[in-house]
Amino acid sequence: MTVRKPFLIYTVFAVLLSIMFLFFGGYIPTAVFCREHIKIGVFAEYIAVEGKYLYKNPLPFPVTQHLYTPFPVDGSHPFPYNIDLTAADESGDEHDIAPLELSGKLYFNIRLPAKGEVTVRLYYRQRSLNRTCTYILKTTRKWGRPLEKAVFEAEFFEGTAPAHINYGLLPAGENRFKSTYFNFMPENDIMISWE
Repeated sequence: MTVRKPFLIYTVFAVLLSIMFLFFGGYIPTAVFCREHIKIGVFAEYIAVEGKYLYKNPLPFPVTQHLYTPFPVDGSHPFPYNIDLTAADESGDEHDIAPLELSGKLYFNIRLPAKGEVTVRLYYRQRSLNRTCTYILKTTRKWGRPLEKAVFEAEFFEGTAPAHINYGLLPAGENRFKSTYFNFMPENDIMISWE
C-alpha cells in the first residue's frame, strides 16, 4: 500500500499550519516568565493581592502569549472580586487587559515586542470564610525553568495576626513578612492562616 503524495503534502501542511496557529496564537510558550512580586494583604474576612509578573520575548519578532491565572476557589473562598489586570511595556505605557473568566481561571493574552518585555499587574480581593488563603505558585513549573527572582510579602491588617505561613516569610516590620528568592522553582503554593 502506498501513500499518495497529495495526501502526504496536505497532511504535512495541516500539521505545520496547526503548529503555526499554536505558536503565533500564544498557546505554545514563546515568552519567558522571569520574575514575580506578590503582596498579600490579610484582612479579617478577605485578602487583597497585588502581583507583578515580568515576561520577556527572546525572539527577534513580536509574539502574543496566551496566559491564565488560576484561583483557589472552593466553599470557603469564592471567586475573587475587584479584579484589575493591566500590562505595561518597557516604556511604562500601561493598558487594561480584558480577561475571560472560565472555571475559576482568568484567561488573557499579552503582546510582547521583539526582544522586549512586558510587566503584567494583577490586583484582586478574595473573601475567606475560614481565615485561610492560598496563593498558587506551582503553575510556575509549567514554564520549565526557574524564575530569576521571586518576592513574596504578607501584611496583616484590622487586628489580624498570622497563625501560620508555610513559605518561611521573614519578619520585615510590624505585622509584615517578606522573602526574596533567586533562581526560584516553587515546590508548594503559599498558604496563610490568621487569627
